[in-house]
Amino acid sequence: MFSERGPMPSFAGFGIVLIVVGTFSTAALGYPGKHFDLQTLVAQSDLIAVVDVSKVDDVGPATAVVKGGSLAARRNKAEGITKWCIKGGCPDQLTMNFASTTTFAGYERVPVGTQIVFLKQQGTEYEFTDVSFPSLPAVSGSTNIAESNPLLAVIAELGAVLSSPAASDDQKWLVLAQADGIPDVDSFTHSLQAAEMLAGSPDLKYGIEAELISRADLSALRSFVDLLLGNTLTDAQRETLQLAVANNVKTVKAAPILSRLLQARDASSRRAAALALWRNANPSAIPDLVGILQDPDWEVRFYAVRALSDIVNEPDWGGPGERQFREHEQEYLAHWRNWAKSQGVAGR
Repeated sequence: MFSERGPMPSFAGFGIVLIVVGTFSTAALGYPGKHFDLQTLVAQSDLIAVVDVSKVDDVGPATAVVKGGSLAARRNKAEGITKWCIKGGCPDQLTMNFASTTTFAGYERVPVGTQIVFLKQQGTEYEFTDVSFPSLPAVSGSTNIAESNPLLAVIAELGAVLSSPAASDDQKWLVLAQADGIPDVDSFTHSLQAAEMLAGSPDLKYGIEAELISRADLSALRSFVDLLLGNTLTDAQRETLQLAVANNVKTVKAAPILSRLLQARDASSRRAAALALWRNANPSAIPDLVGILQDPDWEVRFYAVRALSDIVNEPDWGGPGERQFREHEQEYLAHWRNWAKSQGVAGR
């Protein structure tokens, strides 16, 4: 069953605990799987700056409180020069003292290089607005992007990372990893489209196109469908594209494109298309869904039943779990075949 987005490269690192300007402290870590919400992060930050972090020094042992327990940690001091102040009153130089756990706890440490830092004032000091997301990548050449709105300015900075030939693939993956939480604005979509043209590796290109699909870019979806219907992908690439189709399609306008994928020879591609049709519940897809009630793969049939139920609003005949469906499959299939016949719907 499809349940999550395609694989992203993993970046091993230390768990960030707290950042303050001028002093050292520790605080409990947030939830490692916390959803990224850029709009909230920007709104809650008193200071947002693009900073060139020149060095990060290890200054000794510490103890960090993580989810109610203690973990061994290291004190770190990062020094940086402010390149551009996006929000708040930013000093020319920042010294950021924070602790990082010596065993990975779900967070990255503040890296050397150009970063967007998000800080909240606490008395006379600053700390990370959200310890789960202390900083995001930026590129040196993007300083002073002409945006007076802090949220749009941060989005422009992140878009510049994606579309810059100078940014590394790792930096671009770090932006893509949080793209779900970046608002759907035209400027970011345009940056993704520019990045797609520049992508040097197929995996990065597919990752960018997967995000474009989630932003209703049907040209990217057509590209994925063409690739899945062909024979040029590795097994890993095929799985990545199938997961993107299954999970990233968020527009009912995709139904005609997904219809082609329902004819794929491999069942996993047909499952991805059927699941996407279920999630988008488009009445125009009913003939396709009726047609795949005959599919040889039971998961494809299961998604068809669930989709028809949602579109027609008959929860009693489409809300089963997998086990219930398998135990009473013929009853569900017979119901929807009879319904299609009564409505004059012929499966494509």
